[in-house]
Amino acid sequence: MPTLRIISGSLKGRKITAPKSPIEPTKGIVKESLFNIIGSDISGKSFLDLYSGSGNVAIEAYSRGAGFITMVESNPICVKALQNNINSLQIKGNIIVEDVFLYLQKKSGTPFDYIFADPPYDDKIHHHLLSTLVISSFVNQSTIIILESSSKLEIKEIPPPLLLSDQRKYGITLLSFFSIKQV
Repeated sequence: MPTLRIISGSLKGRKITAPKSPIEPTKGIVKESLFNIIGSDISGKSFLDLYSGSGNVAIEAYSRGAGFITMVESNPICVKALQNNINSLQIKGNIIVEDVFLYLQKKSGTPFDYIFADPPYDDKIHHHLLSTLVISSFVNQSTIIILESSSKLEIKEIPPPLLLSDQRKYGITLLSFFSIKQV
């Protein structure tokens, strides 16, 4: 199993493992850039990691001071790695073993400050994911949604009330930051 390092924060330098398949963990440079953009605002905030895989991004958020992390993953191989990582680091985090869309369609839930989603790059679900997110109970006026995708992805239609506030390209990876349009 490949090992990944936590870049900064209380767990800096600690290792987590990722299964060889079926996921491709968020690269270190992308993860570091993501948290450099967010900055110290993560402190005490809630963080939802959709398609969590090994928990790489959510664990980094925790290490940098996120108050509460939730990871949603349905692949049994990934869930096992995720549980092992949480246990070995002795951190508190909520692991949801469920399909992302089923989770987002729940009628009640507490909104998150940050939602990070890293669906498979070859999946054509990005628009559907954003559309589902904006009507979910997990998003409110202050939620920031971050979508990791292939840099080849063109987001042609942004479902209202989302606004594309920033995009950054890192090789084959694109990070898109969305906020909720204030009415």
